[in-house]
Amino acid sequence: MLREAGESRERRAQATHPAAVKPELAATGPNQVYSWDITKLHGPVKWTYYHLYVILDIYSRYAVGWMVATRESAVLAEKLIAATCAKQGITRGQLSLHADRGSSMTSKPVALLLADLGVTQSHSRPHVSNDNPYSEAPPTSTTATPRPSRPPTPGSWTPPTPPTPSASSASRPPRRNCQAHPGSTRPRKRKPALSNTRVMAPHSG
Repeated sequence: MLREAGESRERRAQATHPAAVKPELAATGPNQVYSWDITKLHGPVKWTYYHLYVILDIYSRYAVGWMVATRESAVLAEKLIAATCAKQGITRGQLSLHADRGSSMTSKPVALLLADLGVTQSHSRPHVSNDNPYSEAPPTSTTATPRPSRPPTPGSWTPPTPPTPSASSASRPPRRNCQAHPGSTRPRKRKPALSNTRVMAPHSG
């Protein structure tokens, strides 16, 4: 009876949330969506590093701007973005620039520059590592350590042919194992069996 009267439901007000939608940036042509990132490269000397700034057009995967510097700086990023937009002829409201939440990407100089250029600024979601795949993949493949070759599949491996003994090695006498002193390459000589035995002279009558 309570169910039919609608009295068996939860009487407290329950908050309802719409399904979360993953944000996406779609590009149907060039110079619509750029993605940029900064990665660290090993230098020629130990403890020496360089920083690679790369701006990619996600439609054509073309590197529209790049720079190598000795440090990561928001000022350098600002200069690279301004030079790239001027070179590509970007107009106001034409471009969206996506990046992760690094210190240079979220810096005030870069934000003010994008506002002056009329470029829409976009960032990855917090604690999400795959929101910037276009800029993360090329530097990763550049800095990754090459893996060894994959072992052959079962059944495709053939044992190597043993080497044929030469005439000089065939006529050589076999080596004998001998115990040597530590640090010496000369074999230890075996002492006579009676070296430590006292030999008594016969008693003369």
